[in-house]
Amino acid sequence: MNLDFYRNFVVVAESYTISEAARRLNIAQPALSMQLKNLESYYGVRLVKTRQGSRHLELTPAGELLYRRMRHILNETEVLRMDLKSVAFNELETITIGTTPELSNTTADYIHPFSQDGVLKRRWKVWVRDVRTLADYLDRGEIHCMIVPYTPSQIFLYDFQGAFCRPIHVVGHKEHPVLQDKSYLRMASLDGTPICLSHELEDAFFMACREEQVDIPIFLRCTSTPTVIDAALRHNSLGLIGGILPPWMAEAVAAVPLHSRYIRAQHYVYTQKGADIPTVTQDFLSYLKSREDYLTEIPDTADSEC
Repeated sequence: MNLDFYRNFVVVAESYTISEAARRLNIAQPALSMQLKNLESYYGVRLVKTRQGSRHLELTPAGELLYRRMRHILNETEVLRMDLKSVAFNELETITIGTTPELSNTTADYIHPFSQDGVLKRRWKVWVRDVRTLADYLDRGEIHCMIVPYTPSQIFLYDFQGAFCRPIHVVGHKEHPVLQDKSYLRMASLDGTPICLSHELEDAFFMACREEQVDIPIFLRCTSTPTVIDAALRHNSLGLIGGILPPWMAEAVAAVPLHSRYIRAQHYVYTQKGADIPTVTQDFLSYLKSREDYLTEIPDTADSEC
């Protein structure tokens, strides 16, 4: 019998109706009903019945027994899977890092010196997903660590290793009048000027606008540094990025540092809580901590400048 049938049966047992279980499992209700009939046919007993006077499901005594046994078996299967992954991770020479779309290029900047020019050379992979999905991957042991722009909601599940505080740059055409002959810009210089903005900077940017009492309209929200720069160039606008301009863009693009007490790009590193950190992960974390932009505590955006 397919193990997925048992997993789905557990969901059915914990739901009020078949339709609710089908929604939770994201499968068609007829398909789920057929799986349930196959289980009942396999064991030759009735597992589920409809409560009298309502559409709510309840388990038969046989169904209760199967539910209790399968919960235990599925839990043990999951523990075994995680243990096997943990053993495999300790043996691998490849580090798998999760990050978000807006940090994918920045994360590559962190990894590249580690894998090429550092003392320790590793192969590496980057999985680009949203923060919630990455948190689930980390919880299941499918990635070594994750670098994200904000704290995941399941913070209690993970060890916080540190943070990066990246410089903020205003980018645009070299001929853009706002960027001409400037060594740096302040928020007031952008008042009334539409900009393209990286998603990772949104919260800090809006706080900075409020605190510094400036009105800077958002022309476009983008996910990555190259996208922000491309949009700014195509629309002859300005863009805000967290990090340094890629060298291959330097000929066509001007990048001027933005000075603000409130806005900066923070990236946080999380690993599994309570688990032995594999050697490959520990090597990478040790490398990160040697960087000048690495902080051991979450920076206070209101009191310090990076």
